[in-house]
Amino acid sequence: MRALALLLLLSVAACGEAEQAPVAAAPAARPEPIGYPDIEANGLFGVSCAYASGTSMAPLVIAFADEAVMKIDGQVQRFVVDAESEGAELGTRTRYLAEGLTLLLTIEGGGEQAGGVGANYTGSVRLVDDTGAELFATEGAVQCGS
Repeated sequence: MRALALLLLLSVAACGEAEQAPVAAAPAARPEPIGYPDIEANGLFGVSCAYASGTSMAPLVIAFADEAVMKIDGQVQRFVVDAESEGAELGTRTRYLAEGLTLLLTIEGGGEQAGGVGANYTGSVRLVDDTGAELFATEGAVQCGS
């Protein structure tokens, strides 16, 4: 009888553990276009590559030789260059780091001249967290120039 009571007690405890709510997944990042007021306020001038989403020309990421920026939830987030990453156009890189985040950038093709000051490409943006979970991904236009 005691064994049966102990067995029932253990099974009730196990049921309580099984009914706990699952851990919520980390929220996905919500990048916003970087506008001219953001560029002015953060001194984002110079030789760079601007990454847009789809057919939009509004940049979601601006990559420089030493850093990249992305506007997330209304704030311009700065990423430092990963010295071990591969080089890309105009001295930019393919991988930039911020606390808990990795920004992965690609540029494809040879590029088309754009008004004598730069070139247009296609490329992609991926933002992942420290566990490798993808928070954001897109493909679209990339403009590189000064």
